[in-house]
Amino acid sequence: MRTGGENYTSEHEALALYLLGALDDADRVAFEAHLAGCDECLTAAADLGDATSGLGTLDAGDWAEFDLPPTAVLPPRSAPESAPPAVPALVEPVAPEPVTPVASGSATPTAAEPEAPAVGASSASVPGSSPDPGDASAPDGAAVTAGRRLVRSGRGPGGTTAPASAPGGVRPGGGRSRAPSPRRRLLLWAGAVVLAVAVLTGGIVAAVGGGGGRDDLVLTATGEAPGQGVGLSVSITTHEGQGSTIRITATGLRPGLRYRLFAVTRDGVTHPVRDWTASTGPQEVTGELSPPVDQLSFVGVGLPDGTSVVTAPISR
Repeated sequence: MRTGGENYTSEHEALALYLLGALDDADRVAFEAHLAGCDECLTAAADLGDATSGLGTLDAGDWAEFDLPPTAVLPPRSAPESAPPAVPALVEPVAPEPVTPVASGSATPTAAEPEAPAVGASSASVPGSSPDPGDASAPDGAAVTAGRRLVRSGRGPGGTTAPASAPGGVRPGGGRSRAPSPRRRLLLWAGAVVLAVAVLTGGIVAAVGGGGGRDDLVLTATGEAPGQGVGLSVSITTHEGQGSTIRITATGLRPGLRYRLFAVTRDGVTHPVRDWTASTGPQEVTGELSPPVDQLSFVGVGLPDGTSVVTAPISR
């Protein structure tokens, strides 16, 4: 990832979301694998760490000063789950009248006065009614009358077995995680935008003004020499009234070889910063700059004889 470039890449977004802790487990593991081999991402993550921590201290009142994000990133408004419709009472339960035993040899018993069917009475005795739920002959999926509710057992519309009843407002598959709240999504969106902009502009995220003595990160740059497999990442920090400090991370240098860090101003003058002997792995080198930062043209790493190995232009 080139933090000083102008092109936005998926790595910029992934770095911002990673620092916010907004990646899921699979994406987080994949990005950490990339981060382990990308020195530029590691440098950007280190530079943006304080900004990420600061976002966590903001409350809703602080975020009110920012414009709302586009509606595409806000969660859709879902209609409130209505309570299950009340089922009108079909028939008030009537206790069955005791049947008087008929003496043997007597004529047919006197027909009882017509009454509403009692709850739990066998529906087989009523012509055209549904089979009794306790009857073994009732087919699977038949509608049965239970109390005051009409309950359909068996298979549902999608071919899945539907429960006989479910509490109102509770959906099957309760194991599914809930969507993040609108406020959390707003904070994640705003934080991702802040960090993505910071990555695109070279990590310029620092407090300006306030009490004296605070360092301000003002310039960053990156460069590479593809033919030699060398990469360079630069950050320059100013100290109020005390000059500037330059810090570089160089990769692909040959261990044991002597190198020189230098800066070139707009007038073409080369300003050596320091020499060092490269070791194995990425090289972290820090030095003091004498020329004003607004006069810098580029920063480079080369050999002590003046041969340039890799340069990083200063973009404004």
